[in-house]
Amino acid sequence: MRNIIGVPATEGDFYNRPQIIRSITEGLSRSSNILLTAPRRVGKTSVMMYLLHNSQEPYFFLYKDVEGISTSNGFFKEILYSILKDKQIAQSPSVAERIKSLPGKFFKSIKALNIGLEGASIEFQDNHEQQEHNYLEELQMLLSRLDLGGKKIIMMLDEFPWAIENIVKKSNLEEASRFLQANRSLRLTPEFQQKIQFIYAGSIGLNATVSRLGISASVNDLHPINVSPLSQEEAKDMIQQIAATESITITNIAIQHLLEKIGWLIPFYIQLAIKEAKDLLPDNREIDEHLMNKAFDQIIEYRNNNLFHHWKSRLDTSFVKNELKFVHVVLSYMAQNETMHYHNIHNLAVKHKVAEPKQVLETLKYDGYVNNQEDKQVYRYNSPILKLWWQRYVCK
Repeated sequence: MRNIIGVPATEGDFYNRPQIIRSITEGLSRSSNILLTAPRRVGKTSVMMYLLHNSQEPYFFLYKDVEGISTSNGFFKEILYSILKDKQIAQSPSVAERIKSLPGKFFKSIKALNIGLEGASIEFQDNHEQQEHNYLEELQMLLSRLDLGGKKIIMMLDEFPWAIENIVKKSNLEEASRFLQANRSLRLTPEFQQKIQFIYAGSIGLNATVSRLGISASVNDLHPINVSPLSQEEAKDMIQQIAATESITITNIAIQHLLEKIGWLIPFYIQLAIKEAKDLLPDNREIDEHLMNKAFDQIIEYRNNNLFHHWKSRLDTSFVKNELKFVHVVLSYMAQNETMHYHNIHNLAVKHKVAEPKQVLETLKYDGYVNNQEDKQVYRYNSPILKLWWQRYVCK
């Protein structure tokens, strides 16, 4: 596997996680709608890319990043178009003719459904742009009439929590609640359950998002599957696979040393460390413990700032005024003092007029910043690397 950094790994560059893939396929076989839970950079999108490129019977896997969507109608339009433009679905017997014969205004405006090498394209009547459509109703009509030959659509929706946040900002909380209820109704209507299932994921936690907005009941039917960091053995195997592809040699001592320094074994940090070590590697030399130490120091150099800055920028959009100041103080304290007791966190919350510090902490836990695994009252950074970056570039 190639050492791919900063973008989802696909096909041969994906480090296979058979246990997670098996959990997903078993959940789908039980007709569950799935919520992939994991902090940022652990590999949720890469898992969905694997499913997309390794479709299994009896499913059509479709993928859509919905981070930029800010209306309910726009969201359901994207799902509708994803189904119509999927090459495998469009090639199913009689699907194209059945779609053009549907009674909805949207479907009547379709002139042709053309199937190409990359997928299907839709040709509309001249007056299509002047018509308004209720895309949820059109999607429901499509699903009710679509004959998939006993197969199911698996709609994988990435960054779903951001769509909710966007709808709240553009409209209001009531609109976001209606949006979530519409999604829930679509999932739980027996007629549609025979045609479509959903996999939701996002770099901010869905449960934390809906809990903060007070609308948790709308997602309590989802089956959670955790995408965990790599185990020690998985991390070693991943390093060896990358080394083989990159034609480099890494000593066993250097591998173990790297894993100890990284601490939180997510693919992103492992791949970044290997890149830095390779950049420092003299010709025909192996990567040893000394070189790995130098590579670790290079990881948080300013030239890599763009790979880390999104951690901070996401906080700027996830929290408002007082909460954001509170979060910065808490993370800066932990960066300089290793740990922070909840008693001190609570006192800071009172000072910054933050009413629900535990909800804020849950968001930080999901986002991959902190954990309290060793002691429920004591919080610390997950990643020594992120801690060092925050200490160098954010702490004042």
